[in-house]
Amino acid sequence: MIAARNAVKSPRVLTAERTNENLPRDGSRSATVDRNPSARVEREAAAVRVGGHCVPMLASRTFWLRVLFFLDVFGAGVPGVLLLVSPNTAGEWLFAGQLNSGSATEVLGCVWLALGVAAIAGVYRPFTFSPLLLVQLAYKAIWLTAVALPAAWAGLTIPPALTAIVAGWVIAVGVALPWRDLFGRREEVVR
Repeated sequence: MIAARNAVKSPRVLTAERTNENLPRDGSRSATVDRNPSARVEREAAAVRVGGHCVPMLASRTFWLRVLFFLDVFGAGVPGVLLLVSPNTAGEWLFAGQLNSGSATEVLGCVWLALGVAAIAGVYRPFTFSPLLLVQLAYKAIWLTAVALPAAWAGLTIPPALTAIVAGWVIAVGVALPWRDLFGRREEVVR
């Protein structure tokens, strides 16, 4: 039936239909083809549909992802540099004096510094770099459940400020992450 319907249509009508498929959903008539699908997803996610038009929204998911990435530049980058340059000072400030210097500390400093540097790109392309926040959510949730909670139950002292920051970060990232975009199937992007 579809093939018969298309056979009757002239090439001009088919071309017009193909052009209409490439039009933006906000009602404007510009027929530019978006060559960067992830940029289109970010633009659409940063807007709310009101009366058929896309209206940018300040309190959108994009805004909060950018805030998290901006905080991550300093929250991961600065401690990473501090762990590499002065592990004793980092141990006093971040871990309440409970940090032993060694190769594990240096690896932790490198990982945190890498997260902070990668978060700079996340400020500009939050949806593209949102898997970076997913990795942080995973390792911080694992740290809370495998290290902080058992230590608290055993009566051991754990750095309270660090634990509160990690728990707050897990909650904030869990709320702000675009779960549907990360794990759902997006036809526009998959092509």
